[in-house]
Amino acid sequence: PDRLRFDFNHGERLSEQQIADIERLVNERIKENAQVSWFELPFDEVRGNPRIMQFFGDKYGDVVRVVQIGGHAGQLDGFSMELCGGTHTRATGEIGLFKIMKESAIAAGVRRIEAACGEFAVEFIEKAKTQEQAAADRESARERAKDEEKRIAPTARPDRTQRPGTELRPTAAPRANETSRPATTPHQTDSDRPETPRPPTSSPRR
Repeated sequence: PDRLRFDFNHGERLSEQQIADIERLVNERIKENAQVSWFELPFDEVRGNPRIMQFFGDKYGDVVRVVQIGGHAGQLDGFSMELCGGTHTRATGEIGLFKIMKESAIAAGVRRIEAACGEFAVEFIEKAKTQEQAAADRESARERAKDEEKRIAPTARPDRTQRPGTELRPTAAPRANETSRPATTPHQTDSDRPETPRPPTSSPRR
């Protein structure tokens, strides 16, 4: 199969480091190409054995099927053993690759791992890398757009140093019927104005 799921007892969400450790451990066992064997035993001989995974909510018959990975067939010395009636590979190397796709809670204190195997795991990894690269490209494009906006903003922004209504306007020319008068300073009186020089008068001839 190209996918699997595994339920286990755990009170909290797995961290990224824990997920990475699980993937590393499983893939190490896959590379070992360990033997997978299965055999039947009376349930009374394996009941309560802490090395053999068994779900106490399930009902087992008088004879159970034990699946063992590693060790010697029938010796109950494998690194993984479980009461299970499903089909399995004959060696761990047939799995090819193991990659966790999702980890979630399915009940109080019970977590579930969903994983991909073999070629499907390779495709999942490649697809994830493509999606990550696309997200990185979009983020880079947003950053470039922000930088460009900051660069052109000073030239496109109107001059805010001049207040509205204070624009310089051209001075209107005096009208024809108006006479120009010399400008006077504030509070200037007639006595303060300079006298206009008069031409000298000549004395009468005798």
